[in-house]
Amino acid sequence: MKKVLKYLSLLPIVYMYISCAPVHERSTIWVDPDASFSKYETLTVENFTNSTDKKSSEYDITGKLTNHLNISLTKRGFALIQTGKNPGKNIIIKNDIVNFEPGSAFGRWFGVGIAGGAIQLSIRTTLIDELSNNILSDFITDAEIIGFSPTVDQDEQVLINVSERIANEINNLIK
Repeated sequence: MKKVLKYLSLLPIVYMYISCAPVHERSTIWVDPDASFSKYETLTVENFTNSTDKKSSEYDITGKLTNHLNISLTKRGFALIQTGKNPGKNIIIKNDIVNFEPGSAFGRWFGVGIAGGAIQLSIRTTLIDELSNNILSDFITDAEIIGFSPTVDQDEQVLINVSERIANEINNLIK
C-alpha cells in the first residue's frame, strides 16, 4: 500500500512536467528580390490592426503588441520615428493580427490542449518603403502556448514572444 501511495504522490509532479507550456512558433517570410535594405536608417511602427473578430476581454491586444514591438526594436538599436521625418530612408512596418485564439488561464490549468486553454496568435507583418510605397517584405509569425499556466501572465508572455520574434526577423532582414 505504501508503494502505491508513493507512486500516486508523484502524479501531480508528472502531470505538471508533461503539460508545461510548450511554445510552438514559426515564420513564413517573403522578401522582394530587388529590395536592398542598406539605405534605410529609420523605422516607423504603425499601430497593430486586428482582422479577426476576436478580442481579449482583459486588455487591448493591439496596443500591447505595438508597445512590445517598439520596445523590442529599440533594444536592437533601431531608430523609431514618425512617418514623414526621414523620406527615402524610412521603412513603415504594418502589423495585422490574422488569427487570435485567446484561450483561458483556467483551461491551461488542465494541461495540453484541454478546455480551450491554448493561446494562438498569427501576425502578418509588412515592411514598406515610405517614399515609394513598395512592399519590401511580408511575413507571418505564428505562436501558440499550451499547457500548464495558472496565470493570465502567460497571455502577456505570448505577446512579448511574438513581438521579439517579429523584431528578430526585421533585424535579420535589415542588419
